Amino acid sequence: MKLRDEVGIRIKTKLDKLKSRIGHSKLISDVLFPSRKKEQDRQVVCLYTENLERKLTELEPLIKSLRYHIGFIGDQNKFVASYLLIGKAYSSLKAVVALARQGYSFQIVEIIRSSMESLGLVVFFLENGHEDVLKQWFSGKVISNKTARRVEGATVNQMNKDKGNKPLPVTEALTDIYSIYSSYTHSGYAAIFDFIDVFREDFDFKQSSQFHYDRKNIHLIDNLFVNVLLALKNFYIRVGDLENLAKVEALIKKEEKSFASPAQISQEFKRYNS
Repeated sequence: MKLRDEVGIRIKTKLDKLKSRIGHSKLISDVLFPSRKKEQDRQVVCLYTENLERKLTELEPLIKSLRYHIGFIGDQNKFVASYLLIGKAYSSLKAVVALARQGYSFQIVEIIRSSMESLGLVVFFLENGHEDVLKQWFSGKVISNKTARRVEGATVNQMNKDKGNKPLPVTEALTDIYSIYSSYTHSGYAAIFDFIDVFREDFDFKQSSQFHYDRKNIHLIDNLFVNVLLALKNFYIRVGDLENLAKVEALIKKEEKSFASPAQISQEFKRYNS
C-alpha cells in the first residue's frame, strides 16, 4: 500500500488512541509524567542537534568551496543555480537545529519539504538538456517539483539500465513521499494532528507532542543532510573537482547508517509495483 493510501489508517489509529484517553489517564495518575516524558524527548533531541552542528561545521567549507566554480553570483547558469539551491538547503539544516531545540517539529517538516524540492532542482538543472527550464527559473517562474521528480526518476533508471538492472518506480515513490510532506505544507488533518497534546487533550501549547515528533522524525533530518551531500557530490563530479569530491565522499561514508540496504529498498519499491 502506498504511503498516501495509509493516511486514513494512521488518522484512525491516532484518533482511536486519543479517544481511549490513555494519555489523559496517565496525567491523572501521575501529573508529572508529561513533563518527564517531554524532558526525555528534549534531551535526546538536544544530543542529536549537538552532533548535527558538528557535522555542519565539517560540511560548511565544502559548501563554500562551490563558489570557486562559478563566476559572478548574478550569472544565470546551472552552476550558479545549483550553488544557490544547495546553499539554501544547508541554511535550512542550520534553521532545523534551532527549531528542534525549541520543539517545533511541524515547522521542521515544512522546511525539509522545501529543501528537498531545492535539491531536486539541483539534480534537474545539472542534467544536460534543461536549459530552457533553467532560463524560465531565472526569469522568476516556479518550476513544479513534478518536473524534477520525473527527471530524477529517469536519471536513476538510466543508471540502472547502464548497469544491466531493471527499472525501478522511482518517480512514483518520490511522488508518494512528496504527498506526505505536502500534508504539512497544506495543513492536512493527518499532519495537524501532531499538534494535539494527548495528555491534556488540548492544542500542544507546552511543546510536549512536538518534542515527541522531533525525536520520532530525526530520520527526516538525516535524510536531508545526506541529500545535501549527494548534491555536493553531483556538483563536484560535474566540475571535475576531485579534491573536494573525495572530501564529500568521506562524509558520505560516515553516513552509511542513513542509507537503506538493497533488501530494504526492494521492499519499499514493492508498494508501487501493483
